[in-house]
Amino acid sequence: SCKNDFLKYFPHLNPENMTIIYNASSQKFKPLKDSQKFEQIKNKYNIEIPQNSKYIFTISNLSDKKKNLCFTIKNFFEFIKTNNVNDLYFILAGYGKDILIEELKQEYPNDYQKYKDKLIFLGYLEDSDVNLFYSNAFYFSFISLYEGFGLPLLEAMSAGVPILTSNTSSIPEVVGECALKISPKDYIECQKAMHLLYTDEKLRNDLIKKGLIQQESFSWKKTYAKIVEKIKEVVNKEVI
Repeated sequence: SCKNDFLKYFPHLNPENMTIIYNASSQKFKPLKDSQKFEQIKNKYNIEIPQNSKYIFTISNLSDKKKNLCFTIKNFFEFIKTNNVNDLYFILAGYGKDILIEELKQEYPNDYQKYKDKLIFLGYLEDSDVNLFYSNAFYFSFISLYEGFGLPLLEAMSAGVPILTSNTSSIPEVVGECALKISPKDYIECQKAMHLLYTDEKLRNDLIKKGLIQQESFSWKKTYAKIVEKIKEVVNKEVI
C-alpha cells in the first residue's frame, strides 16, 4: 500500500528499486485472559464497570482524525441503543481525550450525553499493562481511514483478540483474513459487523485462531534479515 502511494505521488520512482519490509511489534504480546489479573488492573486504572461486562478496546492517538473514532463511537452508541445492550463498554487508551470528547459533543450531543458512561478513557497505559487490556477485550476496534502499517493490529492479533478494522490502505496486508474488515465510512456495514462480533462466539474464536497464525508473519528477525539481504545486494552491485 505504501509503495503504491509513493508511486502514485512520485511517478518518476522506479518500482524495481523499492523493497517492502514489514514492521514488527516492540513487545512480546501473547494471549493472557486472566479475570483475577484484570480485576487488579481495573483497580489500578479506576475502571468502574460490572465484573461480568464486556468491553471493546482501542489504543491510539485519540485526537487523530485518521483514526475515525467519532464514526466508531457513533456506531457503538447506535448498536447498544438499537439492540438494547447493557453489558458492553468501550475502553479507549491513548492521548487526545479532550479533543475527541469535544468533537463527540458537537457531532452527537444527545447520544454522547446519554451514553457517555459507556466510554472509559484511560490515557497513557504502562507498557506492562497493554497486553492485558488487549487479551481480555471482547474485540479490538481499529476502523482507521488510513494506516501506513497499523502496529496495534499486529499487537491485537498476537494477544489473541478478535479485530474489527478497515478495508483500506495497508490494513488488509497486515490482518489478512483474520479480521472483520469494513468500509470506514459505511454505518450500515459497521453496525452489521458489531452485531456479528457481539453475537457470534464461533466467529470470534475463528478470528482469534487466524490472527495468532497471521502474526507469525511479522517479526524483527525477518525484518533484520531482509534489510541485511538488501544491503548485501546493493553493496555487491556497487563492487561489481
